[in-house]
Amino acid sequence: MISAATFTTAARRRGFSLVELLVVVSILTLLLALLTPSLQRARALARDSVCRSNLSQLNRAHSAYTVNSRGEFFPYNGGIIYMAFLEKYHNIHEIRLCPDAAKPFYPTASARGGSRNAWQAWSRRGSYGVNGWIYNPTDASTNSNAGGRAYPCCSNRPFPDAWWKGIGDVGYPGLTPSYADSNWVDGWPWWDDIVPPVLDGSITDPNEKFQMCRFCFDRHDMAVNVAFLDGHADHVPLGRLWTLMWSKLHQPSEREIP
Repeated sequence: MISAATFTTAARRRGFSLVELLVVVSILTLLLALLTPSLQRARALARDSVCRSNLSQLNRAHSAYTVNSRGEFFPYNGGIIYMAFLEKYHNIHEIRLCPDAAKPFYPTASARGGSRNAWQAWSRRGSYGVNGWIYNPTDASTNSNAGGRAYPCCSNRPFPDAWWKGIGDVGYPGLTPSYADSNWVDGWPWWDDIVPPVLDGSITDPNEKFQMCRFCFDRHDMAVNVAFLDGHADHVPLGRLWTLMWSKLHQPSEREIP
């Protein structure tokens, strides 16, 4: 027969003392502190992967348009952004937003985006911009702003020599961007553009002359994702944006980012 004293002693042994509970809580807190950065990093990598996938699919839609247009790229039209040209070849609404920049600053008005915000252009919204130098410039006889040449950023650039007419013009498709993380619909980076003084994507050159600011901002750990005309998409550190062949006359060089 078990005595009352023995039963009480056994019951006490089955429980935890306050000190033991505090030790367990401390260990769990330490493990959580150690794992949280890893989990955040894993989530960031997952979002980055989705972003590159979106750009790859935009690229495929662009390639389909180009094939259907006998190798020529679509022209610039101030009232029609690139999505309208590609919708026939892909459900653009599924791939137009980077997970790290899905919400616009002003949902009801046209506005530039930023490193963590989408742009809003009329009724369209997106996180990616097209390389303006791949606008087909051959409609110059009927379009005074063919290729975007009337903008201050392009007005002193050799026309049409700096623009890519079609895929047959491109000598280095693996280095020539088609689409990239951007704070606006499009952009015309030039080889001597300055490095933006801040990297949150909020800088917009009032004279629209330094177009690299539309692509050079910290969206993915001091880098952006870029799709290229050979079909691949890559994670490009900000300083290396100047090494890419944006235009036919680009002079590649690397920049130091503060």
